[in-house]
Amino acid sequence: MSDKGSRQKAHRRREKEKKEATERQYEELSQKVSQLEEEKEQLQGALLLASGTADAEESPENKEIVATLCFDIWKKIVHKIAWCLKRMDAAPFPRSTHFERQIEALVRQQVEFLWALIDYNPTALSCLPSLNIEDPSAPSSGDPRDWPAILEAMHVSEEQAKHVLAVRREWLREVGLLMAERQGLLARLESIDDIKEGVEFALTHLEESGRVMERVRENAHAMHICRTFYISYAHTTMWSPVQSARYSVGCLPMGPDTTFLLACLADKYGEPPTEELTRAAGLGMTLSPHPGASPHRPTTSGASLDTSRATNTGAASSLGGVGTSAATSAARANTGDVATSGVGALSDIGANSGDPTIRGLPSCIAGDWRRAFTTPLRVLHAWDQRSIQETASGGIEALGQC
Repeated sequence: MSDKGSRQKAHRRREKEKKEATERQYEELSQKVSQLEEEKEQLQGALLLASGTADAEESPENKEIVATLCFDIWKKIVHKIAWCLKRMDAAPFPRSTHFERQIEALVRQQVEFLWALIDYNPTALSCLPSLNIEDPSAPSSGDPRDWPAILEAMHVSEEQAKHVLAVRREWLREVGLLMAERQGLLARLESIDDIKEGVEFALTHLEESGRVMERVRENAHAMHICRTFYISYAHTTMWSPVQSARYSVGCLPMGPDTTFLLACLADKYGEPPTEELTRAAGLGMTLSPHPGASPHRPTTSGASLDTSRATNTGAASSLGGVGTSAATSAARANTGDVATSGVGALSDIGANSGDPTIRGLPSCIAGDWRRAFTTPLRVLHAWDQRSIQETASGGIEALGQC
């Protein structure tokens, strides 16, 4: 009896210790959640400060302060996501769902911050993919991101990959058309001269140069709108919250680069590289997937789509030239055929009109990116009531128009 009583007493002691340990863990988690909520309020205040300077006269010092603040906000969000991911992976079900909800909230906060950068600080947005956010002042020492490992951690399904790669083709087609348009506009600009004598002739050519320069500026703006539309679509529709979380954390210490991530996925499935697809779009061609897949790390196939730094006179974007499409565009431009920028100008698709319902426009999975000229992305890509995971798996109800 004495032994039985001792065993019961020891059992009760172990149960009590287990209960106390569970209560301590719950208290620690509650404190962490409170801390996350407090930090969220602080980040929202910092975001208002960062975006509030957009209307103010910016000095170089102010721009540097705002950029540093923006990168610090991004770093804090990603670090919190990393903490939640570790706890979610270690926690048994159903406790893991608590951290999954936290991750979804943080990813939404992250996307809202991206939208703010798009609207108020596109310069910081363009620097994010190539910046060491842990130490922005550190010199560049190559890209430490392991893209195949990041993709593997995201657990992209076959059906989802098919959807994502279709969107990538759609994105690069639109970029290719805009690049061909830019080449044609710049060729047109170079063809304008005032060799002939006479004030009237010189004034005519000056006015024409001004019109073409304005179209070049419109083209650069269209490039920015197109790029940010598809980046926003990727974060809100293509990936589930947990996939977006693993993507952001996997990129540390760097920021995310959607074009490189998609290029790596394309490389895995034997899709043509970025340059080939953009050149083909400028020529009005469609490329088939390459036979076989090469799972090596992408190099030139991941050329950045960052065109926000394009100047009014720079002929090449960061994607490189567009091959023979430039000559075709130049020939058309030299005949005076200069269309409105950003709507497929100098191509056979939708020239001189922004109406996405024009006959002949191809179907778009992501919808018409030109809507972002007038409608904020936070409205176009607002979080709906559907499960984001269902959307990320490739379930698309209807196609829009490009």
